[in-house]
Amino acid sequence: MHATVRAALSATRRDMRSFVPILLGAFVAAGCAAEAQAPGAPGPAAPGWQRYTSASFGFSVDHPADVVLLPETGQPAAPSLHRARFMQKDVAAGAFADREIPELTIEVFARGQAASLQAWLEANGRLPAGAAIEPGPPLPGLETVAVRLRQALAPNEFVYVATKGRIYRLTAVSGTGKRMLASVQVRD
Repeated sequence: MHATVRAALSATRRDMRSFVPILLGAFVAAGCAAEAQAPGAPGPAAPGWQRYTSASFGFSVDHPADVVLLPETGQPAAPSLHRARFMQKDVAAGAFADREIPELTIEVFARGQAASLQAWLEANGRLPAGAAIEPGPPLPGLETVAVRLRQALAPNEFVYVATKGRIYRLTAVSGTGKRMLASVQVRD
């Protein structure tokens, strides 16, 4: 490769590396501003939104009409008991929907004998080295933890909620997903 082209590519990569944290910060700020209420907070669905309820796995979530539940094929990967992925309707209709990142994913796991949510996360390898662990959004009577990975690629933020018998992992990757996350309710 010509030296001038190589120098230009190197400068472009360097410029992009300094731009990524700014862009990422803007996305995080936009997502945080979009959160209207803590997950599990009572309240009606937003106008034009619908409520999905899984009686079998004890959760509900509100979603816009243009977001649908992506059908699951087969059993979820162990140790997950159930997975619900919500995606834009047009994306979900595509040939590669299974490879797209959903607006919101809710995974349900058995809690087992773990004394605490932190103990379950450690025992199940859900706390990678360098992950930031913070208290999750307050849900009356439920234990919550927010885990943020250092990697810049999404998804890198997870909210875990523990009930007596289950652990829920909530993963939102967009402003819509974060507003949906704010509507999630779980029952003990």
